[in-house]
Amino acid sequence: MLSHINTSKQNSILLILSAAFFLATSISHAEEQSIEQFVNQWLLNSCDVGEEKKPEKILAQFGAPAEDILLYAFKTGPNEKQLKDFQASRSKNWERRKALVNSEKIQALSKNDARLIKKTSRDEYIKRQTDLYKNRYQDRALQGLAIVGTIKSQKTLQDFVKKDKSLLNESAIKTLDAIKRRNTLLKQ
Repeated sequence: MLSHINTSKQNSILLILSAAFFLATSISHAEEQSIEQFVNQWLLNSCDVGEEKKPEKILAQFGAPAEDILLYAFKTGPNEKQLKDFQASRSKNWERRKALVNSEKIQALSKNDARLIKKTSRDEYIKRQTDLYKNRYQDRALQGLAIVGTIKSQKTLQDFVKKDKSLLNESAIKTLDAIKRRNTLLKQ
């Protein structure tokens, strides 16, 4: 096909095709990055009361790629870096909290509450806060799956509900119901 075109034109055409391919794959990679970045923000933020439904609308537009990320987040929880960063922030929080309680500037606390706070060790406080953080993170993944989840998520959640009786069980059941409703609507 290119035999009747001179070599410099062939090189130009190949260069243009290569540039077009590079641009197309770069845009696709950038889109994947933005999906992953958005979902990670979704997982780390909770919705405020009265907040517009804009994040949910954006998440719904991402569809299957977002579902894969959310499903992974639900199964695994926060990654090691996120956990270490969170634990470091809780350690600082514990120090501030301890100093505040020891200064007795907080008059809203009863002596018994102050005693209980003082009695809580750093490790115990960080462990309790970390457990809550993991639970919120996975619950937020479930909230996202309620928006974008498909039959793939449905199977994973059904297995989870049968086997697990943790605090996430109720959220998983609600997510399953939302996915089933959406699948029913799509079939109509």
